[in-house]
Amino acid sequence: MSDEERANEHNAARETCSFGHRTRYLILLLGMLCLTSILSNILIFDVTVICMTKRREMPGPWKDEIASGFHNATVPSDLLSAAPEFDWPATIKNILLSAIAVGPLVIVPITVWLLQIMGARKLFALAGAFSALATVFSPLAIKSGFVPFLISRLAQGAGLAACFPVAAKIGVGWATVKHTGFFAAIATGFIQ
Repeated sequence: MSDEERANEHNAARETCSFGHRTRYLILLLGMLCLTSILSNILIFDVTVICMTKRREMPGPWKDEIASGFHNATVPSDLLSAAPEFDWPATIKNILLSAIAVGPLVIVPITVWLLQIMGARKLFALAGAFSALATVFSPLAIKSGFVPFLISRLAQGAGLAACFPVAAKIGVGWATVKHTGFFAAIATGFIQ
């Protein structure tokens, strides 16, 4: 095959490709969204700590306003009069919040090794599934007690451990030399 035929074949293939040389930006966007989904699994508990309070009566006028919002529907009185009962001491809440940092500290050396063996896609799929399962079982774990929920939080942190090597792999594998800094900034932006 002559150089001219190869050039014609390359140009024909280039014209049929819908993304052209912009596929790397699609990969960057999808990678950032997947990284963000793993982090959002972790942040669910951080947000719900605000709602974890002791049962207490709501003031009388609030009950009437809430009930009127339901347009005279039958609302069980316990829904109107109490908040969820998870009044854990601040120390326990702090341990559960910091368990996310302990998970990656323990698992990062293993994830680097697994990245070399499995590749980025398989490792990230495994980390995403691990994080999702830990999040799905969190309500059951929290009802079971402190230790099961701590294990669930450590598992979520272990899922987070794979995010950083995968974010680096996106930049190394898809960015041009000129855009390496841009890819690094966007790929690690999920943590913000």
